[in-house]
Amino acid sequence: MNRGAALIYVITVSFIASIVISLMVSRYLYQCYSIRNEFRAIQNSYTAESGIKLALHKLKEKNFLWRTGTLNNDIPIIERPFWGKDDRVRISVVDYFGYLKIECEALSLPKKSASVIIAGQIPESLRYNLMLASEKPFVLDPESKIVGRIKLNQSPQYRGGAINAILETEPGLRLPEPIVGSFKNSIIYLKNLLSSPGRFSIELFSPQVFSPENQLPQNMVFVNDAVLIENKSSCALWSTGGITLAATAMVQISGYTSLNGVIIAAVGPINVLGDVRISNSILYSESAIKITGQATISGVFIAPNIEISQSSRLVEPALLYAGPPFSRGVIMVASEEPIQCSILNLCTGNLIIKEPAEVMGFIYSRAPVSLEGRFRGFLYCQGFYEPSSDTTNTNILLGTIEPPDYDCSIPIIFSEIKKFRPLLWTD
Repeated sequence: MNRGAALIYVITVSFIASIVISLMVSRYLYQCYSIRNEFRAIQNSYTAESGIKLALHKLKEKNFLWRTGTLNNDIPIIERPFWGKDDRVRISVVDYFGYLKIECEALSLPKKSASVIIAGQIPESLRYNLMLASEKPFVLDPESKIVGRIKLNQSPQYRGGAINAILETEPGLRLPEPIVGSFKNSIIYLKNLLSSPGRFSIELFSPQVFSPENQLPQNMVFVNDAVLIENKSSCALWSTGGITLAATAMVQISGYTSLNGVIIAAVGPINVLGDVRISNSILYSESAIKITGQATISGVFIAPNIEISQSSRLVEPALLYAGPPFSRGVIMVASEEPIQCSILNLCTGNLIIKEPAEVMGFIYSRAPVSLEGRFRGFLYCQGFYEPSSDTTNTNILLGTIEPPDYDCSIPIIFSEIKKFRPLLWTD
């Protein structure tokens, strides 16, 4: 009896011990697998980032215009970023609303990806605080001032204004020709969105109001009417992002709304008013964009008419564009708050910076410029004008041009660009 009990005891202890040992071994193996998997995931993340660096190398050293496709039709390439290793990555390089978007996916398991939106930096050969290509005499108003480095096609005429700058003159001077394919390809993409409701996961057929109580779907939404996006309460911390919204009429964004990483395309005007916060977003209107109130905005804004006024602010990275396929463009900056942005007006029309507006960044304008306020940065244009009650006097500078406080980023529009700056990095 004692021997039988002892045998049962030994068997029980052995069974329990084997279970414990099995659990310990399983846990050890699982930890080893998890560590190995985590190590591979980290390694693949580095591989994806290396693919982005490889794409940048191709752009800088081989072909500035190299792309793998467009937003509508992209064919990524497969590359090996490391010499002598089998690690492969899938690389996509497409124009993205004046910038470049590079996406890279490591193909080894577990797959990891990275993407970056990049801007350019002004090349040394084009670093002029003013480049003016006009056959008409350049006149400085008594209150005007230019500091830095400027290039004109003839010596200026003074009405009492001041130039404290390195002055170069070149008869027959022409502005560097911008490469605008990035904008054209991106606008084609947006126009396709506005004409293709079938591409959207949700289609609505009446005016829509989105708010904290009726939130925007986290998806692609097509509205066959007007849209109001509002947040009436500053206490309601409502923020939304990752959305593509198309509307066949006007869009209004108001109150305390906060949007991040959205694409909004509208046939009608887009009005932003109130204490709105919009960051890293795309706003496209086929008629007009108007930003007023105390809005704080960053992103790309494309329309034939753009107005920034009252106490609204633009912060880097921000870009205003009026150009092909639009034939006429009017851009007006009249805000009481500092503006940081790039401005491109490639249409007939005009560009107005009203007093007391202060703009820091980059401006390229084929349309005449009325500069009454203060500009700090790099301005390329074909002439100034002075609006008055009875006439428009041509090629007269009223305001101030100075170097920027920092090396601002610009759209990728010149083939001379060899240095890039990341605007938004996503892993």
